[in-house]
Amino acid sequence: MGEIFNFQRFILLVRRVVAERGIKILGSILFILICMLCFMFVGYSKPSIYNETRLMFLFFGLLLGPILYIGILAAEFQNNSMSISYLMLPSSTFEKWLLNCLLGISLYVLVFTLAYRFLDTWFVNILHEKYDTTGIGHLTQNLKVLSFDDLYYYLPMIFGIMLALTILIGYLHFRKNALVYSLLIALGVFFSTITFHYIIINLFLEGTIIFEGSSVIPFYGVSVMENANVPKEYYLKSDYTLEEIIFFVGIPAICTLSVAYYYALKEKEL
Repeated sequence: MGEIFNFQRFILLVRRVVAERGIKILGSILFILICMLCFMFVGYSKPSIYNETRLMFLFFGLLLGPILYIGILAAEFQNNSMSISYLMLPSSTFEKWLLNCLLGISLYVLVFTLAYRFLDTWFVNILHEKYDTTGIGHLTQNLKVLSFDDLYYYLPMIFGIMLALTILIGYLHFRKNALVYSLLIALGVFFSTITFHYIIINLFLEGTIIFEGSSVIPFYGVSVMENANVPKEYYLKSDYTLEEIIFFVGIPAICTLSVAYYYALKEKEL
């Protein structure tokens, strides 16, 4: 067991990362938090668009924020000397994998979520206090703190984690422009899935496929224009909701990418 995981050895590995890149890590988190504050302040100044503004930043923060953060943690593999030095550290493959998954991904999601909930609660309460007793209270009448079980929260979170793991794997295989190649591969898989969905639809359904809206989401639904020019909705899996499809696809994908990252690290050490 000690060969796989040793707590003291793991703490030393964490201290090394903090000592070498702690300022950059903290700076990236602060930069994202400042951007969050600015976005929400814009929504606060115009309460009619507060909900749209916070959802926009939540999407970009959870989906694209890890790109900046993970790029700093994966800096060891930007050149041969740094990667060799990192791989020869007296730490197990599991400890290195755990470090980047915990410190790199889980920590970012946790800090972002807590900061978002604090600011969202603060601004929502201020908006209610400011407008509920006025003649324009309808602007904030239905405004509530965003729940963590809301689709707008866990959709970008799941895909953001998948993107972060893809970038970590990419830094192990590409010496130059690893971030660019990783993002291109992720986009390629995304559009390949949509293309596969479109091909399956055309094989089993007759009529003109209206490829927009819910029709773009794989296995969710499809709109077909029949000869009478009357749109009719066909659902490939009518028993499943959009939330269930996201979990059925996202969670296995995260597990697969995590295992792939572990074995990619192990392969580099060999």
